[in-house]
Amino acid sequence: MDVTQQLDFAFSSGDAPRFEQWIGAWCIEETARQSLVAQLQNFDLSQHLAQHQQSAASRTTQRQDSDSVAVIRLQGVLQKHSSSFSRSGSTVLARRDIRAAVKDPDIGAIFLAIESPGGTAAGTFELFNEIVAAAKQKPVHAHIEDLGASAAYWAASGATHLTANEPASIGSIGTYTVVEDWSQRAAATGVKVHVIRSAEFKGMGVPGTSITESQIAHLQDQVSRLNERFLNGVSEGRNLSRQQVDAVATGKTYSSEESKLYGLIDATATFEEAFSATVDAAHKHLNRKSTKGKPRMSDSTVTVAAIKQACPGAGNDFVVACLESGKSMEDIQADWRQAVTDENAKLKAQNEELQEENAKLKAENDKLAKQPEAASKSVGTDPISAASADTDSDSLDGASQYWAKVGDLQAAGKDRPEAMKMVNKQYPDLRRAMSAASQPTR
Repeated sequence: MDVTQQLDFAFSSGDAPRFEQWIGAWCIEETARQSLVAQLQNFDLSQHLAQHQQSAASRTTQRQDSDSVAVIRLQGVLQKHSSSFSRSGSTVLARRDIRAAVKDPDIGAIFLAIESPGGTAAGTFELFNEIVAAAKQKPVHAHIEDLGASAAYWAASGATHLTANEPASIGSIGTYTVVEDWSQRAAATGVKVHVIRSAEFKGMGVPGTSITESQIAHLQDQVSRLNERFLNGVSEGRNLSRQQVDAVATGKTYSSEESKLYGLIDATATFEEAFSATVDAAHKHLNRKSTKGKPRMSDSTVTVAAIKQACPGAGNDFVVACLESGKSMEDIQADWRQAVTDENAKLKAQNEELQEENAKLKAENDKLAKQPEAASKSVGTDPISAASADTDSDSLDGASQYWAKVGDLQAAGKDRPEAMKMVNKQYPDLRRAMSAASQPTR
């Protein structure tokens, strides 16, 4: 039996309420626990069991698929298996649905819709690990609607993106258990309870027995170790340091704005906004997956004509690269805007360099104009050496040779400013000759 089958079997084996789930450590917001206790104090168990047996067969899965997104709801008190005693969510079922969504090739992202005060520590650690594993395969977005506390927040922290609506209460990070000492009540009624045990901690908490200090220390050690997993999980999932997590792990709940400030969530959003962002993430994930190694030909909106219309001035090389990449039109337009920005920056830098060169030439021209004899002696009287001016015609003067070199570089693909800059650096004699030739005749 593989892991998925084991989870299925664990969820479906029996419809009777699972009393054992209510025993042990809890990661739940305290007022929610008090409400559960109040409900159980006035409870008609026989009537409840009869109603439960009639309604058990009508239960449906938590998962719903919509627009390439698997919607998985974590609502009510979280326990390993759904309980008939309360509006609860099953972590086992949630894990099964998450795993199925990861395997489904038509699902591009998972959306966790959370409205829960938390629940039992049992099952939450495994649910968190399932979410973290899924997030390595596909985007997992979690959204807290009004309440995401304790175990529910622990699970949500494993998502790749976490949002909450504005009135949400978030956090209640911590773990606790409750043990009651009924020994004084038993003594008051004249009852003496004897526990025949093999070791000190066997039979701990039997009604009518006292709770020893060492037993309390043992329970505290269990709670502390469970809480370490909780805190480490939040630290890993939210990319926070342990110091940052420890600072907010007070058991308190925080508003959405406070939670954003502390790094507990990424942003505030409505349910619709959070779901829309998940749909976008799903489409991008499926697009990348389908185009890995080959272009995605099914997207008819990305055509040569569409690219040229959306990216005016784009060359053939750019268009072909876009078609081969399989990117969406939105991503192609973003790439083109960046390419135009980079080209403008390059031209601006070249113009600045050209202006600097022109300023130097002007300074040299001004100097030659003030010293005509020196200029005439240094320009045009001595022949240009073969090393400084390789020319096809000895009859060309220095200025003509200068512009011939510029023309050759332009023919080779250089633009005019870049060609002039290269000639200026490689042939200083030609540059001086061109500068002298540009002076007005006196």
